[in-house]
Amino acid sequence: MKEFLRTTRQGRWYIYPEVDWLDEYELQSDTLSDIMTKNGRLSVFSVSNHADKQRVAVALAANRENITNMDYAVFDESCLRPLGITVQQTKGETPDEYANKLHYELGDLTVERLALLTKIVYTGKHERIRQKHIKELLSEAARSRQLDENRIKHEKMWKCLPWGARE
Repeated sequence: MKEFLRTTRQGRWYIYPEVDWLDEYELQSDTLSDIMTKNGRLSVFSVSNHADKQRVAVALAANRENITNMDYAVFDESCLRPLGITVQQTKGETPDEYANKLHYELGDLTVERLALLTKIVYTGKHERIRQKHIKELLSEAARSRQLDENRIKHEKMWKCLPWGARE
């Protein structure tokens, strides 16, 4: 059984009982900010174990400008196909070549399918790697050359990692 990982921001996925205009188990529309598509496609990563989850999370964290908490949701692929959502393996765009091989795009996403996908992500397992731990993991990945320093997108992130200041 294949599982997919998608980055999220934890605070957007909570059910808030004090928000009286939401029905039980409804999510606020802010949640959709974590499910932004491009040309009807959504980027996800296939993960089969804890090591893959951590490796992908570190690769995605390396694409950020700052070191922050890394939130993500993991959900089952088998929920997608009955909805008409296609799954296609494509090369990822992180500084970690191994993580890039785990990249997939979910496609044929209509508004209706995206709403259903949002519910699938919501019912998945939500996890967080705290900022301090993600910093340690990023440093370790940089030192071991798991990350390609030439593919770090943001100067600020590049300078935070142990290979030194960029010239």
